[in-house]
Amino acid sequence: IHSARRNGHRAYLCTGRSREDIFEEIENVGFDGFICDNGALIESDGKVIFDETESEKKFEKSFAIRFLIDRFKIDPSDTIAIGDSKYDLPMFEVCTINIAMGNGKDEIKSAATFVTDSVDDDGILHAFQRLNLI
Repeated sequence: IHSARRNGHRAYLCTGRSREDIFEEIENVGFDGFICDNGALIESDGKVIFDETESEKKFEKSFAIRFLIDRFKIDPSDTIAIGDSKYDLPMFEVCTINIAMGNGKDEIKSAATFVTDSVDDDGILHAFQRLNLI
């Protein structure tokens, strides 16, 4: 993550978990921010930029990605999603390159641009290397 960011890429952790459920070890990985509660909370560069966690509205991760694309004027063709479950499929609808983790479910693998190694076998690192992000 640090190497990708040094090369000018932004990296966000996108999770269904609440912000309070993100462990300190994950916070120290070096992400630009966090998308939590399936997109109901967006934090970027240490600041909350969107928070509808108290809302009754149901969010999907794709909402948060579109929000960040608009906010930072990102070309949608420059977006990448990495996922392992059906809950990540909405991200795949927004991003141009979609990577399934090797330990992911078959439905995410079939929707992916390519499948990388499992999380335990440095799948994210290998995907970043394959895409020349680091």
